[in-house]
Amino acid sequence: MQIPSGKTLLIDGPAIMKMLDGEASILNCPLSKNKEYFLRPWKRYPVYAHSDCKLDLRMGEESRASMVEKDDAVDLWLGRVNEINAGEVVGVLGGVDSGKTSFTTLAVNTLTRKHGRAHVLSLDPGQTYFSPPTLVCATELTKCIHDLAECKPYWQRPVGSTSAAQASAEVLKAAEEFSKTWPGDVSMIVDMDGWVDDGAAAAHKAAVLKTLGCSKAVMLGEGLDMLRQTLETTGVEVVCLPSSKNVKPRDNAERRKIREWFFRRHLGNTTLRFIPATWVQLAVVGHAGQKPLEYLRVVSQKLEATAGDHKSSLCKNRTGLIAYLFDEQKNYKGIGIACGYDPQRTAIKILTSVESSVRWIWLGCVVITAEGDEVLTLD
Repeated sequence: MQIPSGKTLLIDGPAIMKMLDGEASILNCPLSKNKEYFLRPWKRYPVYAHSDCKLDLRMGEESRASMVEKDDAVDLWLGRVNEINAGEVVGVLGGVDSGKTSFTTLAVNTLTRKHGRAHVLSLDPGQTYFSPPTLVCATELTKCIHDLAECKPYWQRPVGSTSAAQASAEVLKAAEEFSKTWPGDVSMIVDMDGWVDDGAAAAHKAAVLKTLGCSKAVMLGEGLDMLRQTLETTGVEVVCLPSSKNVKPRDNAERRKIREWFFRRHLGNTTLRFIPATWVQLAVVGHAGQKPLEYLRVVSQKLEATAGDHKSSLCKNRTGLIAYLFDEQKNYKGIGIACGYDPQRTAIKILTSVESSVRWIWLGCVVITAEGDEVLTLD
């Protein structure tokens, strides 16, 4: 496939792409010749041609490609990104499908090219990319990357839910915990969720940005006057920029598919473990007063009530609450599925790929299957 100089090829994954000739980039990540790039499903990648380009593109089912003119909004984004100083913390805000993650990717690639490294703090528990949904996380870039999903997190913190509103208190706690360990000597972009439509959302965003010591807040899109006014009262410089016209709009069904794809990726090949209840410390994320074993029992009852008799065995053995596993030093080790309590063994039944010792188990409020499918979310 050919891309004329100055044009942008929008590719909706899944696809595998390889540059054969010319110079091109994805959100300021230069594409290396003859290197294969995986473009994941339900995501759009803008390939901008700096010269006449030729690429090999193998497209999967439901993938698409279309040639468009360069998006002027991206030039405006890049101009503002170039004003970010080394060591500065910048929040990125906007409604759904406004381009927050695209801006974040462009920003960290640009900062990495300028300063050698940059950090991303992802605070959207419903649309994370380098950790499972229901967690918030941070990563460091020392080289440009075409998709933040390829990054490895150095910090992860469960918040229990994929809903930003439901998990807001836990997200703020996570920001407070992260701020205590953040060295502050390198630029960081804070990618936030799309919950922006009421006063509670604005107050939450302001509290998080203040906690993290953000000097700037980039707001993408229009109709965010309440959010802008609330942020300005905190002393944060608010920079209003247009959304990208090339962002792929996604409905709730597609967003759910994305979450399930990441659940599958991070669950891996699970096996059933029986972890002694007398050994582990149990907690329910966001519900400090909730008794964990009682919580598990209530969830099991709800699953049995919603599943038919022909599904009861699968429901009991392959479905349960998302669980977060920690070692003796309380280091996060990975996710699993809490299937219930075995009274004969006095053990918690966990489906997980984590093989190391588990000392702490936190329970979330999302019920998933071992294949990563979402079943229900508890209030």
